[in-house]
Amino acid sequence: MFWTRITANYSFKKLSKEIESVVDDSMEAVGEAASKAMRKRIDKGLSPPLSPFTIKRRNMGKGWANADVGAPISNKPLKQTGALYESLEYNKELEMIEMEHYGIYHDKGHKYSNGVTIPARPFIFYQREANEALNRSKINKKLEKAFSKGG
Repeated sequence: MFWTRITANYSFKKLSKEIESVVDDSMEAVGEAASKAMRKRIDKGLSPPLSPFTIKRRNMGKGWANADVGAPISNKPLKQTGALYESLEYNKELEMIEMEHYGIYHDKGHKYSNGVTIPARPFIFYQREANEALNRSKINKKLEKAFSKGG
């Protein structure tokens, strides 16, 4: 008669205790990297550039719907008052990047019923930044450590 003994050099019990922490750390790293990448895109300047009309209005301290917004902090697209730019933050509790509600209109473009068109100026992060953030978060090493019996 033969007896076979199977042993494992990993612990699912240990992993189950640590997986939430590993995933949370990685999610936070990706979220923070993504919000930084979005701000970096805005800093570089997005296409299409602002029209001469829009620059003139900005320099007069006028914003959307003729609102008085004061002197612009920049004549780059999406950076008139800094409100959208500053709102790009990862919310760890909600596990999402928060931004001013109108940000999506600028990213995708939008045409209002009165005929006013906002051109698309994509700034929302792409997969490359997420992959780089995951690599920096060392998720593989953390998972390996969480799986191991000894570590």
